[in-house]
Amino acid sequence: AGSGALGLEARSRGAADVILVDRAPAVARVITQNIARVALPGVRCERADVRTFLRGPARPQDVVFIDPPYEVPAREVEEILGLLGDGWLTDGAVVVVERGDAGIQWPAGYTDEWERRFGGTHVLRAVWYRPD
Repeated sequence: AGSGALGLEARSRGAADVILVDRAPAVARVITQNIARVALPGVRCERADVRTFLRGPARPQDVVFIDPPYEVPAREVEEILGLLGDGWLTDGAVVVVERGDAGIQWPAGYTDEWERRFGGTHVLRAVWYRPD
């Protein structure tokens, strides 16, 4: 979740529910401090491994940003995408992934919309529809 700035900006622009997940204690502290500074309701930080968090009770979301450290293998990102598909996404949800490389396979249910490259950063976007 980094600094939480993207999630805080989304909330300031009308997102109803923002959940920022990061397992690093120092990062979670920074995010929590930033949430307190802007004092927006509906934003929370969870200090947890995202895969562990996603195995908990699902809260369907309309938009999800995934921005793991660039060294995280593609298979782990694909696992996260699979877990999101287990109740965390509304039909038509937009999922954006930021990576150092573009090498991921979208699991069933995701429709790849586009990919952009910004220097050494790849941003991929897909839409989720529950598979029949």
